[in-house]
Amino acid sequence: MWWIPWLIGGMMVIGSWLLEDEAAIEINKILNGKGEVKFHDKKTQVYGIEIYNGYSFKDLQDLKGKIENFLKYEVEIVNENFRYFIRPIVEKDIPTLVPFEIINTQELTGFKVAVAKSEEGNIFLDFSKVPHTLVAGATGWGKSIFTKNLILQIISNFPHCELELFDFKAGIELGDFKNLRQTKSFIIRPDQAVLEMTRIYEEIEYRFDEVTSHGERDWIAFNQKNSEPMTPKFVIIEEFTILLDQDKELSTVLTKCLAIARAVGVFFIFTSQRFDSKIIDSKIKANIDNRICFHTSDAINSKLILDTTGAERLETVGRCLISVAGAIQEGQSFYVKENDVQNTIKSHFKPHTEVLEDKVNKYKDKNKKSPQGQEIRENEGEFIWVSRQEI
Repeated sequence: MWWIPWLIGGMMVIGSWLLEDEAAIEINKILNGKGEVKFHDKKTQVYGIEIYNGYSFKDLQDLKGKIENFLKYEVEIVNENFRYFIRPIVEKDIPTLVPFEIINTQELTGFKVAVAKSEEGNIFLDFSKVPHTLVAGATGWGKSIFTKNLILQIISNFPHCELELFDFKAGIELGDFKNLRQTKSFIIRPDQAVLEMTRIYEEIEYRFDEVTSHGERDWIAFNQKNSEPMTPKFVIIEEFTILLDQDKELSTVLTKCLAIARAVGVFFIFTSQRFDSKIIDSKIKANIDNRICFHTSDAINSKLILDTTGAERLETVGRCLISVAGAIQEGQSFYVKENDVQNTIKSHFKPHTEVLEDKVNKYKDKNKKSPQGQEIRENEGEFIWVSRQEI
């Protein structure tokens, strides 16, 4: 008979198909001559359906509402190579603790890193599609650990990237990463950060000129055709509202950065506890399409960060709402312990004698001006780029 292959495939057992049971009889009534129940697995509550000649899978789908009304739970109507099933939709739980692990994304399309787990599996950010990220929420709910996981996933999957780190909590949050070979600057003082942001903006402009002068639309296309590819760069700013408080003109600089950085492989990651519409320019927020929001004190703060409420109802440490270009998922971020950090970064340290490169030498064009707009002189820039021993 037509349903024998299911028996052979182990999809049912003899005792599980009872066509005489009341549920099967009632579903046959709902089918009303369009088909019939051929088996009912009581353990999984899956029904196998035969559709009669003259009727189609769509006819079965059209009866979904009536079947759900009878069964009192949601179902999915499935077509597997012309074998038809009615299956219950089982809600899966999001884990409350996700141990840290490096998720290999190098073979995946795009420029992805894993940031959390949902009930369906890993949640990724793809920086090639949505380049800039905001991480926000109340203190103690997982922002810092999320950021550490993000950095560890980045350097493990893309070890040739560059990091520009700004940590206005006196270096406490990002201090573990200051001596990595990927780290090109590590700033803890807002007054130094103003000049450094100007330098980064000049580099973004330089990269943009390179891309457009070669007739390419972005850094990925540029890298495919040039022997000296552009290195992806992540600018990570802890408590970036402190930076905006330092110099109001930085809102303008940041807006310019965000607008063109996506085309040249420069990705901004902002974290903030104090997210205030009076401080953050709406143009900055409009250019940040990845939003990661942990627990907030109220719905107003949730809406400021995500443009919707919901984060105020998160009650698990490490649980977050992840909005990517407006599509929101709930996930549990990876729990990163201190020994996870140390074990992962130990292979990424720069040599003890290496000095962080004075980047002005890379930008000799534009009348030999440095990115800060000053004449290039020997040893210029040492107040920011210091040796490992001095940090």
